[in-house]
Amino acid sequence: MRTARIIVSAVACGCLLAAATPALAASTTTTTNPVSTTTTSVPGTTTTSVPGITTTSVPSTTAVPGTAPQIESAAVTAAETQTAVKWYETVTAGGATFKIQCNSGRVDGLRTETVSDGPAVGYINEILDGPKVYIQGNNLGLLSLMQFTGAAAASQTGRWISISENNQTQAALYLELSSGMTVTSIISQAAMAGNMTMTRSTMRGQPVFKIVGSKSVETSVTETMYVQSQGTPLPVEITTNYSGMNAIMTFNTWGHRPAVTAPAHSVPLNVSWMRTA
Repeated sequence: MRTARIIVSAVACGCLLAAATPALAASTTTTTNPVSTTTTSVPGTTTTSVPGITTTSVPSTTAVPGTAPQIESAAVTAAETQTAVKWYETVTAGGATFKIQCNSGRVDGLRTETVSDGPAVGYINEILDGPKVYIQGNNLGLLSLMQFTGAAAASQTGRWISISENNQTQAALYLELSSGMTVTSIISQAAMAGNMTMTRSTMRGQPVFKIVGSKSVETSVTETMYVQSQGTPLPVEITTNYSGMNAIMTFNTWGHRPAVTAPAHSVPLNVSWMRTA
């Protein structure tokens, strides 16, 4: 679901950026204002650090199974039991670059998405607070990442907008946005299928299992998952190649929960603001 949304955004972004005027480019080069990701340590866990990676988890006392499917399954299971994780992703698709930073909890999360091609930069800040997702973005972010019409993007720039799971007209969009903002949803999207191969490797000085596999979403997807080979077998990084889209997702700081606070003021989404296919 996350992949499909990025591809749609890539196509939209390419069209929008190609038509962008110098004034639009100038208006979208402002510095993004990411959602704060202040976190709280989870008691009773231990923390191990390697360059570029901090992992907070309960040490595993069970030996990691030896085959590629077993290790991949163990990594997914271990990750799904975590209370939270920070992760970062860079995606290149359709001539645009997408960057995502997210702090995912069990039922809540904080995420900032940016899209850029040359000087034009669009962004969306997102807050998942149980049954509601709140979004805030600039003009290009709302146009390309949320598929807003030009008039709606202009009028709603900078405002917090709420999308409710319990609103019939908003439920599908809520599901799309919240997917990937919780630990279980992002890990379920990362799970591999089909034939897999495994080798031992290192990543930023950390010993890992390198698992290569493929699966089918709409076309062939090649995925490589790097899993800690010491302690709890948690994912370290996942790379994906999907029909011209390349993505690198890095997991960092397991077990730190997002500090989520709903905006004091927001307006409910009007579905007429969004472009129809």
